[in-house]
Order: sequence, then structure tokens, then C-alpha cells
Amino acid sequence: MSLTDSLLVRWILALMKVLSLTSVTPRFKKKKDKPLQQLRNGTLKVKYPHGILRCPFCAGKKKQNFKYKDLHQHALGVSIGEAEQPLKVAAPIPAPSVSEENDLFCWPWTGIVVNIVKEAENGKEVEDSKYWMQRFERYKPESVEILWDDEKQSAQALVRFNSDWTGFKEAIEFEKSFEASRHSKKQWTDSERPIGSKIYAWLARTNDHKSQGPIGEYLRSKRELKSSSEATQSRNKKSG
Repeated sequence: MSLTDSLLVRWILALMKVLSLTSVTPRFKKKKDKPLQQLRNGTLKVKYPHGILRCPFCAGKKKQNFKYKDLHQHALGVSIGEAEQPLKVAAPIPAPSVSEENDLFCWPWTGIVVNIVKEAENGKEVEDSKYWMQRFERYKPESVEILWDDEKQSAQALVRFNSDWTGFKEAIEFEKSFEASRHSKKQWTDSERPIGSKIYAWLARTNDHKSQGPIGEYLRSKRELKSSSEATQSRNKKSG
């Protein structure tokens, strides 16, 4: 078996590790086990000219061919999709981008919410972490911690997500929702004095972990810096 074949076997094994965390029917189990066996015995063709590799889980899909360097990212996308939809092969769910895979994130995955302003009409609500849990419930947060200023008039919040791949996907969607509404970290840092009480939010990364002030201090004391793939490997070792 060549080096590339060996790496492909490990790639499919990684996929199956995630798939094994979900309950699947015997019919589906056969579908996911077959490509691995075929690859091992040499009957499955995955290598094509010009360095192209074909994903054995994507038969019939429009996108089947990948360069080796893109396989890991693609495998993660397939894994997430299968974990959520175990009866569908290669569910069309977006894979993490290359930058998301290489970035160092605060782990467990943590969202940062800023510009929380207490006003007459919302004072009691925004003080309560249950309010924020309910507001962000579509992203399935595990907890919310609020950091108030000395006058308790403005605050920042830290939203913790599940530490597994499902939590990472929810955290990314949380961040993208604020990017779509133009209330991301970029808009926050570009604005010297934001108008109104609209909140801004993003997913905590290296520069947040190293930052000065309450958020940086909190993250350094309670979070680690990990890439998305490192966090998943660590989680799998603990559960293996």
C-alpha cells in the first residue's frame, strides 16, 4: 500500500470514528464500511490523473473530486453531515473553511458578545444569563457568563458551546449570523463609538485570548487555544 493509500485509509477511518458516535441502520453501516474494505483490498479506485482523488462517500454528487490537501476539510464536512443525518450519504452540509481549520480558537468554543447596554426598557432582562441563553437558543449554547463594568451599565458576555464538532458548527453559525447582519468583530473594531445598543459578536480566537481587559483575563484562565482538528482529536481520545 502506498503512502497516499495509507493516508486515505486513515482519512476514512477518521470519518468512521465520527459516524460510529451515531446510531445507524444495518443498511447504512454496510454503505459506510464497504469503501474502507475496497480501499484496503485495492478494488476501489480513488486516484486519478493530475493528483485528483475521488471521495468514496460522494458517488453521484456533483462534487466528487478533490486534491489531497483538501480531503481532510471535505471529510470533516461529510462527518458533520452524517452525524446529523445518519440515513443520508454525504449530506450537503458545508465543511469548515481552510481558515477555520487552521485558526486557533478558544476551547471549549466560546462566543464573545459586546456592546450590551442596560436601558430602561431592557435593564432586568440583559442582566440575566437566562435571557441570553434564550436569545441564542438556536445555536444551543451550554452557558452564558456576563461581565459587567464597574457601574453595571454596560457589559460583555461569553457564550460557551458544546466542546465537540456539533458545538463547533453551532459556534461558527453563531458568528456568521453576526457577520451577515454586519455586527461582527470587524464592524466593532472599525467603529470608534458604536451608535445605539445593538450587540456585536464573534467566535473567540488567539487575539482575544491574548487581549487586555476582562475578556482576555477570563479566556486565559478558563479556555485553551486549539485548532478545530486538535480539539476533535483530543475529544476522540478521551471517548475512545
